Amino acid sequence: MALFEPFRAIGHIVDDVPFAVQRRGRETYATVSVGNAWQIYNTAKLTVVLIGPQLPRSITALACAGDVTLAALEGGDIVETRRVHVTGVYRGHTGSVVAMQVLGSTLLTLSTDGTLRAWTLGERAAPLQTLELGPGFTPSTLAHPDTYLNKVVVGSAEGRLQLWNFSTGTLLHEFRGLGSGIRVLAPSPALDVIGLGLADGRVVLLDLRHDEVVAEFSNAAGTGASAAGLLGNTAGAAAAGAPGGGAVTALAFRTGPGVPLLAAGGACGAVTLWDLEKRRLHSVLRDAHDAGVTRLHFFVGEPRLMSAGRDNAAKQWVLDGADGAPRLLRFRAGHAAPPALVRHYGAGRALLSAGEDRTFRLFSAVADAQSRELSQRHLERRAKRARVAREELRLPRVVALAAGDARERDWANVVTAHAGEARAFTWRLAHAVLGEHAHGEAAPRDAVTAVALSACGNFAVVGSADGAVHRYNMQSGLHRGEYQRQAGGGDAASEATAGRPSPAHDGAVAGLASDGANRWLVSGGEDGALRTWDFKRCGLTGELGVGAAVQRLACHPASGLVAVAPADLMLRIYDVEAQRLVRRFEGHLDRVTDLQFSEDCRWLLSSSMDGTLRVWDIPGSQLLQVLDMGGVVTSLSLSPAQDLLATTGQGSRGINLWANQLIYGAGGDIVPGSRVRHAHLPALALEISAGEGADALATLRDASSSEDEEEGGGAASTPALRLEDEVAGAAWAKRTPSGAPAPLAPAMLTLSLLPRSQWQSLAHLDVDGGEEPSPGDGEEPALAAAAMAAWGGSEDEDAANGDEDVADGDEDAEADADADANAKPRRKHHPQSRAVLGLLRTLTPVQVDGEVRALTRLAEPGQDGGEGERLVDALLAFLEAQLCAGSCFDLVQALLRLTLDVHAGAILSSPSLQRRAAGLAAQLRASWQRVDDALNSTRCVLGLLGNLQP
Repeated sequence: MALFEPFRAIGHIVDDVPFAVQRRGRETYATVSVGNAWQIYNTAKLTVVLIGPQLPRSITALACAGDVTLAALEGGDIVETRRVHVTGVYRGHTGSVVAMQVLGSTLLTLSTDGTLRAWTLGERAAPLQTLELGPGFTPSTLAHPDTYLNKVVVGSAEGRLQLWNFSTGTLLHEFRGLGSGIRVLAPSPALDVIGLGLADGRVVLLDLRHDEVVAEFSNAAGTGASAAGLLGNTAGAAAAGAPGGGAVTALAFRTGPGVPLLAAGGACGAVTLWDLEKRRLHSVLRDAHDAGVTRLHFFVGEPRLMSAGRDNAAKQWVLDGADGAPRLLRFRAGHAAPPALVRHYGAGRALLSAGEDRTFRLFSAVADAQSRELSQRHLERRAKRARVAREELRLPRVVALAAGDARERDWANVVTAHAGEARAFTWRLAHAVLGEHAHGEAAPRDAVTAVALSACGNFAVVGSADGAVHRYNMQSGLHRGEYQRQAGGGDAASEATAGRPSPAHDGAVAGLASDGANRWLVSGGEDGALRTWDFKRCGLTGELGVGAAVQRLACHPASGLVAVAPADLMLRIYDVEAQRLVRRFEGHLDRVTDLQFSEDCRWLLSSSMDGTLRVWDIPGSQLLQVLDMGGVVTSLSLSPAQDLLATTGQGSRGINLWANQLIYGAGGDIVPGSRVRHAHLPALALEISAGEGADALATLRDASSSEDEEEGGGAASTPALRLEDEVAGAAWAKRTPSGAPAPLAPAMLTLSLLPRSQWQSLAHLDVDGGEEPSPGDGEEPALAAAAMAAWGGSEDEDAANGDEDVADGDEDAEADADADANAKPRRKHHPQSRAVLGLLRTLTPVQVDGEVRALTRLAEPGQDGGEGERLVDALLAFLEAQLCAGSCFDLVQALLRLTLDVHAGAILSSPSLQRRAAGLAAQLRASWQRVDDALNSTRCVLGLLGNLQP
């Protein structure tokens, strides 16, 4: 068992796949792709209301219809999901699907294999039509013009455009070429007119009926002109006819009252809005996204535009100004490039992260809506004034940071070092903004490479590439001393420097740390020295030779232990007070990327470029476990409560959270050793709080015709689904013929929803004295007879019947068989088993009691193999199957108690019934174990969210 198991991933907002929009009731929802999963946002507040399962491959296209979400995967498979449960897979495409659209009950899929397929939703065996688009036609996008019944327009990368009737499979017309590849199509509110976004930056409005160009806008992607030029009136009109520009990747038409507008997004991240009446540029959003725009959508009848980009951001803009210019209304954003540094802040409910996108972000581990980017002070305004891109004015990427919450509300409480920057910058986390002071302005020097913050929050210590270490006051920003070696002190003293103090190190400073009482400061450098300083007097008090250049340094202030990761890959732990080496750990095969002590100083965690994360037992002086986290871990941070580990990885724009199994799992199953244990990357998990998503989720439930309830708020990740298993969903997605409520998920315990008295009375009828007359002689009890009809055959007969049912196309029987594929016993459901449950629900408690007791005269103790024994065996088999399925749990439990009370003697006297009862007992224990595990998991999560962990 791995020491850390996947919990969830945060920071994923949207990826490169265009989102799908659906209106349900009064609310509008957007389904976005995030790697191998999808999630649904309520567009009213951009809050997550539902997160789908992890799929085995990346998503290439999305579509939705009601509570069904369709996700096309790399390779051509299309996964159908009802809420969060996979119900089937559409197969047939040999290339990846580039676009999908749902029209009524028909699903249209466009693939790179040159085909357009039409499917009936829910019928996945074969498509209705397969349309061959012809040679030299590489499909890129499709659109359905309004009022065009059963017709769809398909665009290609070569610039060709075709109109197809997908119902008859007929090519109706191929339009004249436009001289450039078609990247996006969008139907307009005007009849017969469609918008085309081209690879050369043009937007063309085409009359489909007459095959004529109605209007054409050049440079619609927003490139090739300055911001002032595009926004000016005269130049703006000229820009509409100017050649050139990047590819247009998104289009949207405004509907409803107001100026008729066309929004176009490009590969450079800009969004342009065009006045269709005046056929000229209306306004430009130069920095709408930091990367290419993937989708634009105007909400019906509203002056509200939603955009998504490759920068991991979704934004909404509102056109409510006097001039109709858009302004940012709300947004969700994560890192546009993989983060390379992460640290827990305060009690561990927040995370600070920085990445290659040159942003500094605060993520909440509890509610994602509280995550934000720390402002770099009027970045947009300064970029417009200087007429440069916003990215050019951002600070360089963060290479080191230190934070403390002691003075959070008084002044800046975070200090960061940036690549190539000779100053260390401060941040006020309470206001999420860059601080007033930049340490190092008065003393120009080499780039800052290490920073530390005192426990009191008053001082920041800054180390640079030239070996200098300076101390600054966080409140005033004033310089408060430099840590220097006196002449003749230290190994680096020479005749040339005799009489002059030397800097703290002869090479770059790799790490800094101080104790909790501001008594000492420790520094490690590339000169291979670990030096201890008097914090207040800035004097050298001790020096230890590491033997190799120090690359990483971590400190546990309470114990005075300091861990270093030198270039020789051997981790070393030193006691600063005693000035001696106390531990050596060897095992990494490549450069160590990060290092941290646990809060109780019993563990040392280290990550390396060799792709492993190692946990070292400090008191035991041994390797506790080696974990393969699914890629190279670039940074790690263990929470103060030691319950969650946060990691960042190469190529991932999110932050992965891992649960400590010593707290949330069975700690006794964790065995120390050097064997590499593989851990799946965490899946996305749903966080719904009363303030941000509960109302939206309730609206989504009300708009759905099924019994909706959000899933995915648990702790563990969902392993990737095997598409070879046509996952059983048909049985629980429908209401069963027995009248029992359908479970929300396979094997989920479901109550009967019958009056409590109907099943509670079964345990008290012997006290009440009421008894229904038993069936007469020769008359078989109805309940037992129905169970006998469903379960009376041998296992081989049952298996044959089950296979026959599947072959005959009985969807319910096939779904039941698949749903029971992983539980015991593994006997396929007979279709009449539902009749047994339906009969049980209709009988009164007195009738059920009479039916069960009627078996006593048929199943006398000692009569082995008789008719009564087979009836009791069939009844027990039925109860076992219902326990396995979790259906009508309360009613089945009451019937089980009654059966055991009445037929205990017959069971004890029959070996075959004993075996059946043993299997029933095992299934009963498994059922209660699942409930117990779920309650324990819920208790742990509530403890985390309620900050109840000690």
